[in-house]
Amino acid sequence: MNQNTKTGGFIALAMLGGAALLPAPAFANLVLDVTYDFSYDPGITLAQENQVETAFNGVAQQFEAAITNPITVNVQVSVGTINGTTQTLPSGNDSGNEVHLIQMGPTAATSLAATEAALASTGATLPAAPATGGATFYMPQAEFKALGLSPANFSPLNPIDGYIGFSSNLALFSFLGTPSGGAVSFQAVAEHEIEEVLGRLSSLNDGGVTSSYEALPFDLFRYSSPGVSSYSENAAAYASTDGGVTDLGTFEYVDPNADRSDWLNLPNPTSTDAQNSGFTQNVNEGLSISDEDVLKGLGYTIAANNGGNLFDGSNAPVGATPSVNNPRPVPEPGTLSLLAVGAGFAGLMRRRGRRSVLA
Repeated sequence: MNQNTKTGGFIALAMLGGAALLPAPAFANLVLDVTYDFSYDPGITLAQENQVETAFNGVAQQFEAAITNPITVNVQVSVGTINGTTQTLPSGNDSGNEVHLIQMGPTAATSLAATEAALASTGATLPAAPATGGATFYMPQAEFKALGLSPANFSPLNPIDGYIGFSSNLALFSFLGTPSGGAVSFQAVAEHEIEEVLGRLSSLNDGGVTSSYEALPFDLFRYSSPGVSSYSENAAAYASTDGGVTDLGTFEYVDPNADRSDWLNLPNPTSTDAQNSGFTQNVNEGLSISDEDVLKGLGYTIAANNGGNLFDGSNAPVGATPSVNNPRPVPEPGTLSLLAVGAGFAGLMRRRGRRSVLA
């Protein structure tokens, strides 16, 4: 087994003092405004820079075609580091991210209420009694935009919504076609990281200790059974956007170093979902319809052709209700309500996780 890892992180640097509606944008779909900074890896060649840019741009364009929220999400991509020298990717790590967050209220209760109000526009059914306890809710900045929220009495949002870094050992990746020779799909890794920047994150990545400090919107889609919210690092749980009735996939809970927003990755995996907690060598992985439904629950609307089949039911995660990933037409995207959220505080936090590359 060839062990490679992914490090992730998020930071909250926003101070809100009420909220206002976003002005109507001039474009019709998601725009991923990607900047590349390869200056932190002096060993990278121009050909490799072009290879990374071409492959990442291709994945970004699929997301832009798939997601119809009229927002711009600003992403910085680098090799060998995340966000410059703020978080360096150790040797052997395949990828990682750092995401800016908005604190949704001064207390656990007010931040939960504001988060629930924001998510009401998505049509998702939230737990009647969330298990998040005294944790204060934060929202990834990209998701904040997707839900039509904008802070008032506040300097502009951070200009970068998320940072994505890839290993400087680019031999880990296959950039075209089915991976071979022990490589993993660069496109699958990019899909994984972009979805996390968009908000597919859990605060349950504290090395086995349930967080009592922060919670994120995706934590509200975590269930142990229908109607029963789960907020445990090491207990079996699954994702659902309809109150626990439909199982979108089993969350990772076995590997103590894996992200709890990822799907469970079993030995000799039968799933090829790019959101599994481990990428599989020599296999073409991608996103599933379960991953599409997660984004819908978080506030994103999906085009009828889902971006040229960005989300493919054949990549279904472990545990998902089989009918979820059956080929089906995607309903025309609805219009999200624009909400006002009151909050007034800032915080600083980080998430760390690991992803194994399985032979």
